[in-house]
Amino acid sequence: MSPALKTLDIRDTLDLSQRLLRQLANGVCTFEEFASSLILLLANASEAALEPCTALLSPELARAFLTFLEEHLVKVDFKPCPKPLMVGPFSEDEIEAKKRQLRPKYMRLYELVLHRRQSALSMPPHQAP
Repeated sequence: MSPALKTLDIRDTLDLSQRLLRQLANGVCTFEEFASSLILLLANASEAALEPCTALLSPELARAFLTFLEEHLVKVDFKPCPKPLMVGPFSEDEIEAKKRQLRPKYMRLYELVLHRRQSALSMPPHQAP
């Protein structure tokens, strides 16, 4: 069995999420690079970090990120290839086990971003975060 990567705590995850947001805002990375990095970051984060990190997304960014998640998570039944999150040699059984392990977290991420987008849409424009 391959060794597991260390799960990030909430503070580290928030700091890294904010750094990714700054890089996107400053044109250091593309939206696709941002979205891919954020998915990998949150997949390796504690469950408790998901909600505060998705709350950092502006309504426009939440909408774009939701579209990205639909393309990269929903289309594969919330079981994308986990190899970027695995260390060392691993078997096909370990890859499938990791997909099953991460599926609930990816589903929760999708739900949070969907809720973020929907709640932002229901706010009057002057109150939207």
